[in-house]
Amino acid sequence: MAKTLIAYFSHAGQNFSHGSIRNLNVGNTEVVAKKIHALIQSDLF
Repeated sequence: MAKTLIAYFSHAGQNFSHGSIRNLNVGNTEVVAKKIHALIQSDLF
């Protein structure tokens, strides 16, 4: 079975979300990357 690596860049802190600037503890891309990681059991970087 081939190994899969999910590499992502994500920005926590001040982000534009729902029409205003908000302080996010975790960036949006990190949230999605972790969900994919849980589904396919990949390496995450």
